[in-house]
Amino acid sequence: MKFNKFSILFLIITLNYSFSFSQIHSIEKIHSLSKSDLKKIWKKNNIPSLICPINNPLEVYKIKYYTSWIDNSKIIASGLYYKPKTNYPVSTVIYHHGTKIIKKSSNEINGENIASLIFGVDGYAVISPDYIGLGEGEKTHLYCNKESEARACIDFLNVTDEINNLINLKINDDIFITGYSQGGHAAMSTHMILERDYIDKYNIKGSSPMSGPYDLAGIQSEIAYKDYSRPFYLPYLLLGFNIEYKIWTTEDFFGIFKEEYQANVRKLFDNSNNINKINNLLPKIPILMLKDSFVNEFKSNENFPLHKYLKDNSVYDWKPIAPTQLCFCESDEKVLYENSILAYNTFKKNGSKFLKLKSAGRNYNHNSCAGPALVYSKVFFDKKRSNKKKFISPTLQKIFLRVYSLLN
Repeated sequence: MKFNKFSILFLIITLNYSFSFSQIHSIEKIHSLSKSDLKKIWKKNNIPSLICPINNPLEVYKIKYYTSWIDNSKIIASGLYYKPKTNYPVSTVIYHHGTKIIKKSSNEINGENIASLIFGVDGYAVISPDYIGLGEGEKTHLYCNKESEARACIDFLNVTDEINNLINLKINDDIFITGYSQGGHAAMSTHMILERDYIDKYNIKGSSPMSGPYDLAGIQSEIAYKDYSRPFYLPYLLLGFNIEYKIWTTEDFFGIFKEEYQANVRKLFDNSNNINKINNLLPKIPILMLKDSFVNEFKSNENFPLHKYLKDNSVYDWKPIAPTQLCFCESDEKVLYENSILAYNTFKKNGSKFLKLKSAGRNYNHNSCAGPALVYSKVFFDKKRSNKKKFISPTLQKIFLRVYSLLN
C-alpha cells in the first residue's frame, strides 16, 4: 500500500486525536525479540528451556499512561507491556517488581524483566507497572502504599484494551496477578482492590503473591529491631507515609531521626542513589536511626498515628475470592516468611475457599527464593489459563529447584 502526503498527515492527525481522548500518553516499541534472540538471553541467564519454554517471539512496549496522585490530580505513570507474537487469544499476567529507589525506566532485558519474559514467551501478555513515582512517571514513589501500588497497576490494566487494538493483540478474559518482595505486597494490594472495586469488570483466574511484607504493622516490623541488611526500608516507608498522610511537617519529620542520620535521610532519598550506598550510611539495626523519644512513644502509645497507617497498608486481613497461592522461603532474611503463613491462615479464617500455601524451598534466602517461587507461580497459572493444553510437570518443578535464582 502506498501512502501519499495527505494520507500520512491524516494518519498522524487521527492518532493524535485518538490519544487526546484516551488515558494513554504514549506507546513506544523498545524490543522485538525473535526466538533466536530469546535463546541467547536464556543461555546468558542459565534459564532451562525445558522449564521455561520459548513458544513464541516477543515484542516489548514502553507505555506511559495517566493515573491519579493522592489529591486526585492527573499524573503520568509508566511501565512495560510484553506482547507475545501469536495468533490465538492470550491470558494476561500482571507482574509487580520488587523494591526500587532510583527513578529510571527499566528497559533493559535483565533483572526482574526476565520474569516478565518468561511469561511472555509462553503466550501471556504481561503488564509490568513501574509504580507511581518510579520509571518515567511523575511525583514520588510511596513505598508499600497499597492504594498507590494498586492504582498504578489498575489504571495500566484499564488501557490495555486500547493498547491491544493498536498493536493487534488478541486476549481472553483471564487475568493472573503476581510479584516478588515489594511486588508481593503490590500483587496482594492489586488483587484486593480489583475484587473490592472491579469485581464485575475483571476476571481474576489466579493470584500468586511471592515473599511479600503483608503484615507491616506486626511481623515485618520486627526487622527494625534486629541486625538487618536493608535498613533503608524504614526511612523509605516513613517518607512515603508522611507524603500521603501528612503526619508531620517536613522539618518535624526529619526531626524524628537522630542528628547523625538527619542529613543522610534528607539527601539520599532523591531517587538518584542506589540501595547499597544508602544502606552503608545507615545503622545496621534500623530502629537506631530514630530518636529514643520517638521510639518510646511509638511503643507506649497505641493511638500513635503511625500504628494506624501501618495497619491500613497491611494486606493480609481480607477474603480473596479468586484462587490464591502464597509462595515463600523459610530462610528469607529480608521479608519474614511468617507474613505468608499469617496471610494464608487469615484468608482461611475469613472464608476464602481456593487457597494454596507453597514453600519454594527451606534453604533459599530472599534473593535465591525468587526463581523457584516464580516457577511455582507460573505452574499455578498454567493450570488455570484458557487455551493451554499442557503445563510443567511436578517432576520438572523439582528439577528447577536446583537452578539458581533468575532474579538475584
